Amino acid sequence: MATRGTTGRASRPVSETSEYYSRRLSQLYLMRDGDEAYLLDKGTVKVWPIAKTVASTLERVLGLGRTLPPGAESWGDLWPVLARILEQPTAFPPGFAALESSLDEEVTTKASVATLPKLAINVANDCNLACTYCYANEGLYSSGPGMLTESDATAIADRFAGIYSCIDRVQFMGGEPTLNLPAMEAAAVAFSRAVDDGRITRAPKYQLVTNGVHFSPHFLAFCDRHNVELTVSLDGPAEVHDAARPTKGGRGSYEMVRRSVDAAAAAGIPYGFEPTFSRVHLRAGMNLIDLCTWFRAEFGVGVLHAPPMSSNRYVDPATDIGLSVEEKVREFSAVSRWGIKNLLVRSELLMHDYTARILVSLATREVNATICPAGVSQLAVSVSGDVSPCWMFTDAPEYRLGSVWDEAGVVTQTGNDRLRGLEGLDLRSHPVCNSCAIQPVCFGCKGGDFHESGSPSGKPNCDYMRAMVATCIAEVLGGCAPAAEPDRGDDDHRPTFGERIWRDLIPAVIMPPPPPTGARIFLPMPTLRPMP
Repeated sequence: MATRGTTGRASRPVSETSEYYSRRLSQLYLMRDGDEAYLLDKGTVKVWPIAKTVASTLERVLGLGRTLPPGAESWGDLWPVLARILEQPTAFPPGFAALESSLDEEVTTKASVATLPKLAINVANDCNLACTYCYANEGLYSSGPGMLTESDATAIADRFAGIYSCIDRVQFMGGEPTLNLPAMEAAAVAFSRAVDDGRITRAPKYQLVTNGVHFSPHFLAFCDRHNVELTVSLDGPAEVHDAARPTKGGRGSYEMVRRSVDAAAAAGIPYGFEPTFSRVHLRAGMNLIDLCTWFRAEFGVGVLHAPPMSSNRYVDPATDIGLSVEEKVREFSAVSRWGIKNLLVRSELLMHDYTARILVSLATREVNATICPAGVSQLAVSVSGDVSPCWMFTDAPEYRLGSVWDEAGVVTQTGNDRLRGLEGLDLRSHPVCNSCAIQPVCFGCKGGDFHESGSPSGKPNCDYMRAMVATCIAEVLGGCAPAAEPDRGDDDHRPTFGERIWRDLIPAVIMPPPPPTGARIFLPMPTLRPMP
């Protein structure tokens, strides 16, 4: 759960003042490109536009303060300047907080004694597609094909219902979960029985991530019976989707997915989309703005969640369609500028989900507590019953926290020790995060970072996040000038503020070398409580 940043200057003894301002000065970041400049205070999540006549002077003041030791005589000249800056209210309009209602709710609080916010159950180590970028190795992960049995699905539900009095959400995963309807039905029935028996307070909210290839009448009836929300992996128009997500026989899957979506709509089943934006889109002449526009035209989607495709360990580098750093910076900065102009100039809610999340964080000044829910407010169970922090780590032995079949607990003491020992690699304590200007408003995917970098401490996706935050600040505070049409293609692309300065925001932090091959590496997760 996000926690609101503290504000204001505390009343402190003179002996502590220089130490206080030295710490606060280290939290101020001047983002500047030519005559355009903005000051971000990551300690309170406040931000201000800086006039060009002041920017150079402020840059010198901040540079001087960073070289002064606490107690230096020169602090007497800096205190009044810093005090005036820090006491100013943020210039970021609070009205952007209203965008929060357009975002999918995603909790990131730790599991409590009574509540597990999210449990992901993998019901199928198999898939009927052969997606070109699959992090799950076409649903096989590292252990080969297999299906969760009905009895094991029941046992998993009973085990967690015996630990927690409330499991807020259950997400069925794969592979492709629609291939194993009996296991999902068995788990849902077991949770309903746990409600009747008084073991849990209510049935979980059910979610299901699917490729949408085939929604049978029995599957749709299951979704209706248990109020299942669907997330469909549709990557865009046919020429893009079919190239990225073919069947195992090499045929396109677009038409099958459209039929399934139509069937879900006719049955009244709630559904949303999560396309993966990749180099396949760019090769087809479709940028990220185009993708958002297409989903609005086809399905009325106003805020689209479309993460970038990054490299992963299962993909042949020769056929890798992951985006480069520069491509991610360009596309996600441009879509942020476009989305803000849609809202402020065209009075239309049409933007990328990441843009909306950044705007909400800057408007509410709420500090993100962790990068993502993995291992903090979420656990995942594989087909074999192994427990991990997230489905992204299925079958990775170094991330195994325990097993539903282990009498010592679904998260063993060893699992807890691993999580406790690596708490220092999450958003609030990772050395790169601690030195980064956007730390309080950042978010991401630990599993995606691992698959791309091969290390839990890797940070391969920070650059485009920094560019997005800088772009959002500049577009809102710099005055969003009307534009006839959003940028299209490389020929007329105008770099955003974030695209121009993102390299200046890279923290000067020297990371330790990656672990040697075969070394045990663990996830950057906060502590989970011991479980019976």
